[in-house]
Amino acid sequence: MARPLRIDFEQAIHHVMIRGNNKYPIFSEDADKDKILSLLNYYLKNIGGLLHCFAILDNHVHLLYETSNQNNMSKFMHRLNTTYAEYFKKKYDFVGHVFQGRFKSILVDKDTYYMVLIKYILRNVIDNCKDTLENYKWSSFHYYFNKTDGLIYKNKVLSFFDNSYEEFHR
Repeated sequence: MARPLRIDFEQAIHHVMIRGNNKYPIFSEDADKDKILSLLNYYLKNIGGLLHCFAILDNHVHLLYETSNQNNMSKFMHRLNTTYAEYFKKKYDFVGHVFQGRFKSILVDKDTYYMVLIKYILRNVIDNCKDTLENYKWSSFHYYFNKTDGLIYKNKVLSFFDNSYEEFHR
């Protein structure tokens, strides 16, 4: 049976998820999380698109990604996953699949769903890492208020949350 086609068009926003094979960790140390952050930055600049939100956890990643043109999400994710898998296999002398199947994506079609997703993605940090958003380095939370390096497109996110820390915790 053929896999279903992904719905993709210019400026489509997708909730994208990748997970380690068998739910095993794909980030063994902080340097691995830094590596995927640098790859995200690189492919956003070279393939295009906007990253609205992200959370990098030990065994999975959540992205809220907006396409810049039709079909660039698949190209973006293919390059991101392939490059990271090669890095991981070489670094840890790993044999086999790093990721559990293809990436999953859900089209975000309403602003109410967008707002719920932002909270859900960031809430994953608190639920899975037992850390606060303020202390966790590998989520988009700090980029909304502190960093200005261009990794995150924050205008839409902050328009929903009145530019306040407290809004993200509700």
